[in-house]
Amino acid sequence: MVVPVILSLDKTNLTSFSGNKQAYPVYIGIGTKNHQIRCQPSSHVMLLIGYIPVSKLECFSAKKQSIAGFQLFHNCMQTIVKPLVEAGKNGVRMNCADGFVHMAYPILAAYVANYPEQCLVTCCKENSCPKCTVTPKQCGDSVHSILRDPDKTLQTLAAQSRGHEPTEFVQHSLCPINPFWKDLPHCNIFACITPGILHQLHNGVFKDHIVSWASEAMGGGHQDEIDRHFCAMTPHTTLWHFEKGISLTSQWTGMELKNMEKVFLGVLANTTDPKVVRAVRGILDFIYYAHFEVHTDESLAHLDTAWVTFHENKEIFEELEIRTHFNISKLHNIKHYVDLIRTLGAAAGFSTEATNDETRTPLGAAHNKNPNQAVLEKGESTRYGRWWL
Repeated sequence: MVVPVILSLDKTNLTSFSGNKQAYPVYIGIGTKNHQIRCQPSSHVMLLIGYIPVSKLECFSAKKQSIAGFQLFHNCMQTIVKPLVEAGKNGVRMNCADGFVHMAYPILAAYVANYPEQCLVTCCKENSCPKCTVTPKQCGDSVHSILRDPDKTLQTLAAQSRGHEPTEFVQHSLCPINPFWKDLPHCNIFACITPGILHQLHNGVFKDHIVSWASEAMGGGHQDEIDRHFCAMTPHTTLWHFEKGISLTSQWTGMELKNMEKVFLGVLANTTDPKVVRAVRGILDFIYYAHFEVHTDESLAHLDTAWVTFHENKEIFEELEIRTHFNISKLHNIKHYVDLIRTLGAAAGFSTEATNDETRTPLGAAHNKNPNQAVLEKGESTRYGRWWL
């Protein structure tokens, strides 16, 4: 019996207001649980198994600090997933829900992380795609690129470590790291990367890009125009009324962005070029289809059509001199959503929001100077670590 293992991590602050101490809490779960239960923090389906330190590594030179930090992360992850290597190869006896003991083979199937951590896990640079070999200058094009191959990537990294300097190392935007996943059986780390609705779609593509581009197209580069339209909206019990506009808010929550998406297309209607409206509609349709908890071939076809609609109309932002290119990693990453959903399931089932709620409360100002001690006092790492071992 194969047990699909899900790992999740998201960099979090160990202290509040001061101290500047951070770590990667690592969570583990299994894919046999319903995703609705898995995404509820109160269900505790995702268990904390360790903290990976984030250090500036001042003992290294400035040029080597980043690579040393990356390797530190992989060394820690290698220790954490070490039990999976033997269990995945030879199996381990487990008590199952049917009352019998089965020989189970836990295999890493999904890795839930935000874009910077995705690049860190897959040993590639942050201006590249953690799933395919598209070049940074082609991220804005609707091209079909070759998916990354774990065996070839390991060969390239090994050749680079021996000083051979293979051309694929630069072409595929790799980092000189000894990856933690090289010994995991039946693991394609690039296929394990999951979609991220909150950070990729809501905070990324929509808030960081679409809102600013559409605002410039609507108001000639001024935010006042779109603010006036939001303020003039008629209040409704089922809609969020942005009575002060949107330009003065610096930090948005996921709930606020979802409510803005409900009315954003109506705000743009008849105020700017129709191509701008169609491009925005393509992204909004994509976001709503990506939220489906159950997909069919028809819904996935609509998801792909929405992506194509944006690319067919995006040139209007270049014509209006709002953009000079669209080589944006998050804009490219959503291209893989259809294949990811077919392989791993609905995108709504893989979100860092569940683990964010577990680690949202810092350990307190009293431990700003020594947050590591606070982690031990909290007991989570030790307790779940013993369970995992």
